[in-house]
Amino acid sequence: MNLVDHVNISFEEWNGDKLSDLILEYLLKEELLPKNWQSMLRKSLALLDEPEASHHNFRLLVHSIIESTEDTKGVFNAILRVHICLWILYSWCRDEGNLESAYLSAEYSILHLWDKAKTCQDRKSKTAFKGLLSTYHLISDEYVNIVIGPVAEHLHAASTAVSSPSGIDINLKLFDVMGRVALRGLWMSEELRELNIEDNELKDAEYHSIQENKLDELTVTMKKLIKNNPVLHSPFKDSQAIDLGLALYLFSLDSRNDEFVVSWLEAIVNRVEFAFITNSMYPTTLEKFQELLMHKNTKDKDDSYKEKVTRGSILFPLLATYCSLYRATKLSSVIKEIVDEHLPSCTLQYWYPNKTSEEHMYANSKSHGLATTGFPLTPEEVLTHIGKECKESNQYWELSAVKEGHPHIVLSACRYYRYPVPFNLLEDWIIQYSEN
Repeated sequence: MNLVDHVNISFEEWNGDKLSDLILEYLLKEELLPKNWQSMLRKSLALLDEPEASHHNFRLLVHSIIESTEDTKGVFNAILRVHICLWILYSWCRDEGNLESAYLSAEYSILHLWDKAKTCQDRKSKTAFKGLLSTYHLISDEYVNIVIGPVAEHLHAASTAVSSPSGIDINLKLFDVMGRVALRGLWMSEELRELNIEDNELKDAEYHSIQENKLDELTVTMKKLIKNNPVLHSPFKDSQAIDLGLALYLFSLDSRNDEFVVSWLEAIVNRVEFAFITNSMYPTTLEKFQELLMHKNTKDKDDSYKEKVTRGSILFPLLATYCSLYRATKLSSVIKEIVDEHLPSCTLQYWYPNKTSEEHMYANSKSHGLATTGFPLTPEEVLTHIGKECKESNQYWELSAVKEGHPHIVLSACRYYRYPVPFNLLEDWIIQYSEN
């Protein structure tokens, strides 16, 4: 008689959700997390309705776990502990229907854990970090597909979803959202690039096709978000050039987006010009909501006031660069006219990583990189200037994340810590432009 006939066997999938529930119920003891760490995690979970407060407590937890690491084994344990805590946070956020804290905490975690893992040659630590990165991608995917996708479909739906009576709130949030969606698309494009390098077996070809379709869908979502929310034609802050830079770089990877990009650039330039002419919400270096609100309500915006709030700009160099690359010469002329007429004292500048960036990029432990000034605005001079600066400021290619095959960790750091997207990424396009 077959013994199997007398045995009842059942299977149950234990995924991250199941494990996080078991950990919360049974394993949050001193051996896994000391009491002070448990307190930080519980506070983060308790404050999900206040995402900034929740994320603040999770940051404290990540920092405390990393501070406790002393050797290679400590790095491995730190990654595992942060990963478990992140999954618990993600599980609770998903149950509450609010992924904000999970998204920000995942981004923060990969940046700070890479800062520890980058020098680790231990295979276990590298594998553990890839697992953490996978969870970050899972959270990002859900954020884009469930939170943003549905509201991007309809006119003004995303703006309405911000649930604020203030146009400033809506503007700030939607530019932030656009940067997140673009960054997810860039991560996906990097995965596709890696698949193209590998042997193209049948199963890989099928997976490649699936991922390619997902990237196309995300790009369509981005276009709908921009088209259905005209607020994304009107940057209020100069630093929103960072989110614009992520979006424009993503669009630039596929020539099918060229027509859309040119029309979007035209809308942005025209809106910015109108804002300066009417002395309204033109882009400024102001960052805080209260400052922008005062700017909006300030009636007497004379030349001295305008000079004070527009002392420097990365936005106009970014717009000038993409207008030049897309050969939109009329828009380039308009940008130059805006700067000449309304911003004669503004320092046009851009940021590049330097030798100190590797040490400080991922944890933002100190200001780093270098800013170049004297940015020209005519198309030929723009690209010549950038090409020269990219050759002289080529430390981007020496960053550990770039060399180790995770280049978009750098872009995640730029988004989270608010550094411009390095123009080094456009070098090949600039060379191609100059050859044609």
